Amino acid sequence: MSKKVALGEEKILDSWSILIEKAQDKSEEFYNSVMKLVEEEKMPNVKAEMVAAYPPGGFKLLSAISESARAKGRNYLMISNDYLDHYRFFVGAKDYGKNLNVSWYLVCETHFLDALFKKPHEKIVYTPVYLFDQEELTAYVTCAHHCVLKAVENIMLNLGQDPSKIDRKSKGFLGVS
Repeated sequence: MSKKVALGEEKILDSWSILIEKAQDKSEEFYNSVMKLVEEEKMPNVKAEMVAAYPPGGFKLLSAISESARAKGRNYLMISNDYLDHYRFFVGAKDYGKNLNVSWYLVCETHFLDALFKKPHEKIVYTPVYLFDQEELTAYVTCAHHCVLKAVENIMLNLGQDPSKIDRKSKGFLGVS
């Protein structure tokens, strides 16, 4: 059984996605490949585990998530770094028709002390403050991104597709490629 993760006030700092044509039913193969690649990379303080992520409650009419999906959550591979415990890297692979939609999101959780002591007019800063944190975050996310890319490439090659056409650059704060 997957660990349960409640999503709340996380901010998405960076993301990447691809739709792999004719790759329906390949999500388990994809997840296993990424987990193996993460393990082989031996990134310090980094672990990968399957989780069931649950969205926050709220206005059901405004959400694209059905009630049944909300009840059971969505499966993600969460790659986390103990040194940067308020940043989490969620990798998703979901059938979309005959295709496989693969995506990842780097999220930053609001630290409870930041939220507790924040004044109404203050904005919470989500980006790393220290040089060492920025350096660690960039290395961790880039390495995890490369693991996802390699797993996508493997699936595409097995399907006889050309992985050279992949847009490798993420969209957001880090812009890794």
